[in-house]
Amino acid sequence: MDFEELEQMVLHGMRNPIVTIGGFSRRLLRALPEGDPRKKFAEIVIKEIERLEGICFVLNDDIHNARDGIITRSIEFAPEHKQVGVSILSYFGQVLQQKYPNIEARVKIEQKGNLVTLIVNTAAGEVSRMEESLDLFGKVVCGKEPPSALLSDSNHVQELKTKLEIAALELRLTKEHYIERDKTQEDRIKHMESEINFIREYIGTSLMQRDRVYDFVDSLIERSINGSDVSNTLKTIAGILVHGNLEQSETYMKDALTELKVFDKGVFQQFIDFVLNMMANASGNVIGAWLLRIIDSMPK
Repeated sequence: MDFEELEQMVLHGMRNPIVTIGGFSRRLLRALPEGDPRKKFAEIVIKEIERLEGICFVLNDDIHNARDGIITRSIEFAPEHKQVGVSILSYFGQVLQQKYPNIEARVKIEQKGNLVTLIVNTAAGEVSRMEESLDLFGKVVCGKEPPSALLSDSNHVQELKTKLEIAALELRLTKEHYIERDKTQEDRIKHMESEINFIREYIGTSLMQRDRVYDFVDSLIERSINGSDVSNTLKTIAGILVHGNLEQSETYMKDALTELKVFDKGVFQQFIDFVLNMMANASGNVIGAWLLRIIDSMPK
């Protein structure tokens, strides 16, 4: 039995009793008169059932993505950076063709306003390898690894270097257009080289952002007592980070962070400090902004 079959079996085993317990709990809550002290306990059960339903939803989404061989990464760009960002992200398809010529992998870009989403479709068994390549591509883009760490052919290495140099030129031209269109932006563009380094760092770190948060949460789990409320809540947070669709998982993440704050304010503060530091190092990345928005919406 492979991991996907095991995950599907666990999901199926969880979903049926969760649906049953949830249905009876909601029916009981409706039947209890106002003022009945048992209502409070029924509400607690329903809240926990909803959290489990959220985890099932996340697992189900992960299973379908793994089965369909889909990988997605979203990055929100400033308007003057968007064209260059799309160009660099699109080149990942070329990298995959060069690195894995015998593996079918299709790369497409979707845009919604300034939000750009990279979608990779490949065989289900190749998802892990594609994710590793995407992570390494991010490191190359932001200069943490040389192109030779990603590609073995010297011609392909040179092509990637050239692509990044062209992206720098595109950024210069785009910036000049913005200057001509609005002279008030001129003060923002005094140091062009630092601007180019910024956009490369931004794209690279944004591709790796979710893994960074997961690794930090995983380190908190290792330091907590296994099976404790804190440990279980951290595992829920980790599961949402790895498998969840950000928009659809927001309620579940907020509930989990609220519980973490109740169980251990110290660990919760460590999480906030990490998110704030991550935002400072890669301003505007999607996962960091998403977490910060949830944290800001929580009761003080």
